[in-house]
Amino acid sequence: MSEENQEVLAPQSEPSQPEPQEKASKPQGFGSQFVIALLLLSILGILLSFINLNKRLAKLESSLSNLEATVPNLPQATIAAIMALQNGQAPSPSAAANTPQAAGDVVVSIDDDAFVGDRSSAKLAIVEFSDFNCPYCQRFHHDTLPLLLDKYIRTGQAIYVYRDYVGVGGDTTLAAAAAAECVKELVGDQAYLEVVQSLYSSSGARNTDQVKTFAAKYELDMATLDKCISEDRYRQEVIADTQAGQAVGVRGTPAFIIGAIDVDGNVTGTNLPGAQPLEVFERVIDEKLASLN
Repeated sequence: MSEENQEVLAPQSEPSQPEPQEKASKPQGFGSQFVIALLLLSILGILLSFINLNKRLAKLESSLSNLEATVPNLPQATIAAIMALQNGQAPSPSAAANTPQAAGDVVVSIDDDAFVGDRSSAKLAIVEFSDFNCPYCQRFHHDTLPLLLDKYIRTGQAIYVYRDYVGVGGDTTLAAAAAAECVKELVGDQAYLEVVQSLYSSSGARNTDQVKTFAAKYELDMATLDKCISEDRYRQEVIADTQAGQAVGVRGTPAFIIGAIDVDGNVTGTNLPGAQPLEVFERVIDEKLASLN
């Protein structure tokens, strides 16, 4: 090949590859930086989540400490029952049966609250403090109360007294209990206690609307009932009942003061907490009756 040909061909071999290689390396460097940035952001997010979790745990621990200080006498059976419900389990009846009774006698008035039984013959009173929206109260009214009424109340040995207690139901129970007191004002104790029992036999939230529904079957003027309810006429009465229970050691519902009743309506007896099995009630009541004879 002549020198002239070599010179003609030489320019064709001059283009080189370094420039494209340099361009190709730029996207790779950018991708690495992007991945590193994502990792850093992820780590930062995890750290922030961890800090937030620690704050929430500290707040929860503080709340639990405050609760423990507020209700130091909460029965162990009640704690076990709450834990069982949270785990989707049924509370253990054996745990309730072993609940210790409050030490010493307490004194509580039956006040002007509705009762079943014969005051003239009864030596004993069973005073219940109850919350319409308490599931254990519902159990007592369904399973145990009818048996106690047959064995002790209708035989003239004791009276049964119902008193309100605002507990787990909060404002819903407060409003419903005040509305039920309006029913008592308009149609008397018997109708009131029937409405109470109907509430415990119902499902869902036991509220003012349910009270009005059950009250409608009695001969009362619904406009008058609505007026009483709208005035919150018996709100303080329900609160006073709750405070009376707290004064004698009631810390949850249902709770029962079982003891001798005097002519002034004062009951001196045992504080029995919880929806106890029938045999527990029988043991306490029989012992009290034996001591009064």
